Amino acid sequence: MMSKLIWSSIPMLVLCLRLVSGNQQHFVCKNLEDVFVESGSSEDEHRYGQKQGAPCKMGPPGAAGPIGSPGNDGPPGTVDYDRINEVIRTEVDNNLAGIKSTIAELTRNLSIITSDMDCMNQGGLFRTGGCFTVPYLSSSRDLSYEQAVAECTKHGSTIAEFQDRPQQNALYDFVHRKMPSGSSYVQLVLGMKYNHSTSNVRYRSGVAVDPSQLQWYPSYPISTSSFEYLFIEVKRDYSSNHGVFNERMSHRVQGVICERRI
Repeated sequence: MMSKLIWSSIPMLVLCLRLVSGNQQHFVCKNLEDVFVESGSSEDEHRYGQKQGAPCKMGPPGAAGPIGSPGNDGPPGTVDYDRINEVIRTEVDNNLAGIKSTIAELTRNLSIITSDMDCMNQGGLFRTGGCFTVPYLSSSRDLSYEQAVAECTKHGSTIAEFQDRPQQNALYDFVHRKMPSGSSYVQLVLGMKYNHSTSNVRYRSGVAVDPSQLQWYPSYPISTSSFEYLFIEVKRDYSSNHGVFNERMSHRVQGVICERRI
């Protein structure tokens, strides 16, 4: 077999090889560019004489380009007037509720202020929603329990009850300022009772409290079963003993503290 290398004038630099074997000949042609490309090498390696390595780290993003021209206008939207009206009604209702609540609170405060002023104008003491007065107070122990009840009823009130020591002290100071001249002490009727079976103090409403909530006169309460009505003794001398005590209903006193709920 003989082979001859010949150049052909085929465009695009094509290399042809003629193979002669006996009376037969064959032509094998190949692009000249492919001949110089080594196996396993890339076209870029052959073209530029460089081998591509690992990709580099991506650089920072470039500056933003100019804003493009606005697009075409979209179709007109649909307004949900029912939803708008619903939102408006809800907001109005919420605001009205807040306004009504504020007005109610202002009305209550105004009522309290007015009641306080009315109570003070009547010479009373305003405490915890009630106006306390002393419509009767003398230097003699001539007032019975029944007369005390009638005296409060005449003034549209009931015999006073106090709930704790702070209120008791406020009433003590109030009575102290009204004591008759020359009296070293006064005793007044109260509306609570001492329950011997349970050893607690009961109010007209039936509510019971621990006796320790009140300030008692020394050696009281007394365990005698008939001593169930409560009274209070107020001394002119603040350093002297004073407080509530239990006695018989027939016990006579100098005055009564009345209470009108407001």
